[in-house]
Amino acid sequence: MKILTTIKLWIIAISVSGQDLKSDTTAFQRNLDRFINREFSTLTPDTTLSRLKSKYGVNFNTLGECFLIFTKGNLDERGVASMTVRIREIARRFFDEGTPIYLSVGGSQSAEWTAKQNEKNKRGNLIFVSFGNYCVVEKNDTEFETLFNRKTLELLGIESVE
Repeated sequence: MKILTTIKLWIIAISVSGQDLKSDTTAFQRNLDRFINREFSTLTPDTTLSRLKSKYGVNFNTLGECFLIFTKGNLDERGVASMTVRIREIARRFFDEGTPIYLSVGGSQSAEWTAKQNEKNKRGNLIFVSFGNYCVVEKNDTEFETLFNRKTLELLGIESVE
């Protein structure tokens, strides 16, 4: 499943490069390794996530794995609840390491927006990370982004980035 996550994220990167935004592709590759596929090996055990691990073959210890299953996994209520806790836990780990991140999971100007934010906004070492420029942003994508970003902002003690 980690391969599927990487493939999905590479498809996003290819769509970015297809829009002739080479710098976005470079930034995306850096973000892929540093943030999206960053593994946290000591996350809190969860029986529902263990069940989902058996079903999907992922460990739920990276943003990319959580994003893929949260947005495309047709989760039941328990699955959503456990994934919500895990998403927030990963946000806390980035914060605890001194690299709190704010996600933009899509939209046609996502990469440009995050680049501009990284240039002008230096609140609490906040780093803006784009999952890439793609036009169709679904409800679950937005929910994932909101869950993660709310936790990051809460930890930083700020209400919004604007």
